[in-house]
Amino acid sequence: MTRSAIRVSTLVAVALVTMLVATRGVAQLQPPAYAANASQADSPHRINEVSMIAVPTFDYPSRTLIDYVYAAYMRYPTATDSPYSIKVASGKMAGGGWTQSTLPLPYWADNAGDPVLASNPTSFEYAPNRMYLAGRTWVGSTPHTDQISVWTLHADYYLPQWTFQAGLGFDPGVFDTHDVDKPAIAVSTYAGTRGHAYLIYLRVGGGEASTIQFSRNTFNDTWDSPHAVYTAPSTSDALQGIRLDVDPGTGLLYLSFLNWTAGTVNVRVSSDEGTTWSPLYTTPAAGLLTNNNGFVSCSGCIFSPSFLMSTFNGGANSLALVYHRRRPGGGAFNSEVVMRQFYLPAGCFSPEVRVSGLNAEQPSLHDQWQGAVACANDGTCVVSYYDHLATEGTIYRLYDRRVNNDGTPLRFENDVLLHSPASNAGSFVSNRMEYHDVFQRNSVWYTVGVISTPSENTSDVWVTSQ
Repeated sequence: MTRSAIRVSTLVAVALVTMLVATRGVAQLQPPAYAANASQADSPHRINEVSMIAVPTFDYPSRTLIDYVYAAYMRYPTATDSPYSIKVASGKMAGGGWTQSTLPLPYWADNAGDPVLASNPTSFEYAPNRMYLAGRTWVGSTPHTDQISVWTLHADYYLPQWTFQAGLGFDPGVFDTHDVDKPAIAVSTYAGTRGHAYLIYLRVGGGEASTIQFSRNTFNDTWDSPHAVYTAPSTSDALQGIRLDVDPGTGLLYLSFLNWTAGTVNVRVSSDEGTTWSPLYTTPAAGLLTNNNGFVSCSGCIFSPSFLMSTFNGGANSLALVYHRRRPGGGAFNSEVVMRQFYLPAGCFSPEVRVSGLNAEQPSLHDQWQGAVACANDGTCVVSYYDHLATEGTIYRLYDRRVNNDGTPLRFENDVLLHSPASNAGSFVSNRMEYHDVFQRNSVWYTVGVISTPSENTSDVWVTSQ
């Protein structure tokens, strides 16, 4: 080979390497471009059960639509379990202050928790989205007096107040022997049902098998009377992690949940806005953590049973499902986050794929729990989760990573640390840490999780954008 040929070959090789590095730089999920403590305004407190959305909101100072992030969370007074309340923090990820809003609770309400958020795509020029917030509220001082409350917000710059819209699942005039729990809410972007909102929640107790209740709001501010769309096989079956998603291309509703007792992941589908539902699709899920064995790590310092998180992945035309379980052969306190998909029309589930801590030097010493998932138009997804290393006492960290639609790792992608310094589980209320969230909009990944500041004996809501 001549010197000139060698020179050309070398230049081509260098160009290919340069292209590869450039491709890696574009493809990789980057550390947070912006992060904020969204709940700091009313510290000290302790936080659990967070939910988030990002919505385009008309920003009068800039005269443009800007993504505002809304993070709902369950707030406890420092070092005590009650009274707890729902707060909502909102702010711009590009900078600026964060505002905490106080919800107008129904006049009989005492405590409120389990918040979930959803936005409405129905557009107006200056108030582009109506947002929904649902949570569980106590409506009396005796047992079994709770309901699912729903609030709405027009996400306009000058309309920050929430409006109480409905209370579901309890009749204040009749003593109720049941409890309600863990609401989930979704809004359709499908052309035929655009703006229609759907809500589910658990109804338990009364010596009866647990049921999943369903209600619908066809954008007229009126919610249908709730009715059961699934009943557990027996009174001993514990249903948890209930989720509701809408396929934006077809309007199909996907109801998904875990059965802790049976050790299964379950899905039902409706093509008529919840009037009728498909048979139950189910698949085994070994190693689920329950109320009886819910400590994930620290030999008893973090209590976090398995809950399901989900999203419809339009890029893959599948339902993405994420939850944590005991690592097979990993010992009493080793947990990991796994992902799988559900497909129609076959009605089948893909295998479980571990999506947490893949690049850890000592994976057997790591515990990961409470995964959350969002997916982009190309079918790739981001999974966020908490991580604890057994040799670090009660220290934990918040990570995320990008994966393929089936959960398998993307080439060159690693876990991304979302907050530094590390947090301490000693700031949890009763050792409990349940839920966090991921949201994707306009090619930006937003995450929300719980961090802690041990020196202040408090925990806070940490929001990032990537």
